[in-house]
Amino acid sequence: MVTGDEGPVPSGSGVAAPQRAAGGSPAQIYKQGQGTYVRWGTAVGGALIAYGGCVFLYDQLKLFVGMSETVRLLIPAVVFVAAGVGLFWLVGQSRGAVDFMVATEGEMKKVNWSSRKEVIGATQVVIVTVLVMALLLFITDVICIVVFSSMGVLAGDILKGMFGGAS
Repeated sequence: MVTGDEGPVPSGSGVAAPQRAAGGSPAQIYKQGQGTYVRWGTAVGGALIAYGGCVFLYDQLKLFVGMSETVRLLIPAVVFVAAGVGLFWLVGQSRGAVDFMVATEGEMKKVNWSSRKEVIGATQVVIVTVLVMALLLFITDVICIVVFSSMGVLAGDILKGMFGGAS
């Protein structure tokens, strides 16, 4: 089965998946209106990564002595524009990537999100468990220190140092 812009097209039906019309815009969006949130999230995240990379590139170009400030600004700008074109292709025209993003958004709508009360309860269980484990590990550590100190394995009186005594 082939997937077209208007939905699935049964294979063997003699109908091919719709292609861009001759003379159509190269900026035409594949499956426009579908997967909007995932596409925007991907585009914004990609733009932030590209921006960070361009700032890093700009800083690294300081190492090239004799490079004019114009060239130093132009190189990251060209890289940022190229990244923007690549992101547009990824989130707007790459059929495989767009189909994945549309399917991801569809699956996220099916997720059964926990209520606020459930999240608070689970967080309390985690905090209590961590505190109990920390207490048990502390007690085990003190017991090991006492045992090994009495056997002469540990030098000095570590317990005095732990509990505020002079060492």
